[in-house]
Amino acid sequence: TQILCMTDRFTLDRDLGGMMIKQLWVRSRVAVSVVSALGLLAAVCVSGSSPVGAAGSTASAVAAAQAVVTAASVAQTTWHGPKTSPKAAKHKTIEVITCGPTEGCQRDSNGAVAAAKAIGWKVKVAQTDGTVPELISAMNEALAAHVNGIIVASFPPIAMPSEVIQAKKQGVAIVTMESGAALPASSAHFKGGYFTTVSENTQFQGKLAAAWAIVNSNGTADAGIITENAYPIVQQYVAGFDTEMQTCPSCSVAQTINVPVATLATAAAPATLTFLQANPNSNYIFSYDGALVYAAAGVKQSGRAVSLLGIDGDQTNLQMISAGTQAATIADPLEWDGWAAVDELNRAFNGKTAARQWSSAGGAVPVKLLTKANLPANGASWSGDLNYKLTFEKLWGVKK
Repeated sequence: TQILCMTDRFTLDRDLGGMMIKQLWVRSRVAVSVVSALGLLAAVCVSGSSPVGAAGSTASAVAAAQAVVTAASVAQTTWHGPKTSPKAAKHKTIEVITCGPTEGCQRDSNGAVAAAKAIGWKVKVAQTDGTVPELISAMNEALAAHVNGIIVASFPPIAMPSEVIQAKKQGVAIVTMESGAALPASSAHFKGGYFTTVSENTQFQGKLAAAWAIVNSNGTADAGIITENAYPIVQQYVAGFDTEMQTCPSCSVAQTINVPVATLATAAAPATLTFLQANPNSNYIFSYDGALVYAAAGVKQSGRAVSLLGIDGDQTNLQMISAGTQAATIADPLEWDGWAAVDELNRAFNGKTAARQWSSAGGAVPVKLLTKANLPANGASWSGDLNYKLTFEKLWGVKK
């Protein structure tokens, strides 16, 4: 049984610690409490099919996509981050709040922990299951402990408005990672609250994934998308994917399926199987890597030749690509996000403005298209093609 997922799209103006943040937020009408009560049936929502072919020739679409794919498949060796930084602030304690148990959620948080230790700070970690109630609980515990800064993985400030206001009152700096959050209007004269966010160029990642599907299928891609309506960053991946698919007249997106991260282990496989049974012509499943780990079982059950296409470059998924279970991923060095988040906190602690290069629009954190043809050697994960850790330590004046 499929449940049509109705979504609200609204623009919310809210005073988050003295800053007016206007952000498009997409939320499922299926609330967490309803999901808990109704179980798996209500945990998966499906939006209707949407052919996306636009004007223009398929051949030109494939050629244009090939240029994007080629550029993103080679080594990314240029540092696009800030060239200067204040020296490491002293005697700081921070808390890192994870976004759930998936590998991707652990990677950026692990990066932040390693960076905090490298810069000489004390660091605590709060694990969550990826739900807002656990985020709120972790935020309140961190604020009660009077930490100096908080790094939050994937959750945007709009998910914790009261806590952001309280952080401003206490002079606690908040930096989000991979949250899809809008940047604050200004980080000048910062006293506490939401300082900034760090991320890869999320829409470009989605566009790159679609470009690869267009090339790989020679302009016949018919995709299903597994999304997570609670996370703006996933919505941005999807938006980028949709935008690029619209350049291909003979390509389409059949359905977009919402599977909450807390239900991935039980819901992703049956949702994928149901989708493939309902869409016999679909030949691609696009999502973030953490979802594909579970979706793969649904593809196997279908008996179909379907290519899995992801974002993140998690170690598990690189192994799936090597084994032929997954076709490609848009790898991002999530650990790098953690180091960038610490770099931003250090700027906040020193009374400096944020380095906007680390935002999605700034694009300083690189991404790379990985397939079986260019996987890192010896089963290693891709953490960038340059030594970003050493560069950060030099910027901070850290000596080993």
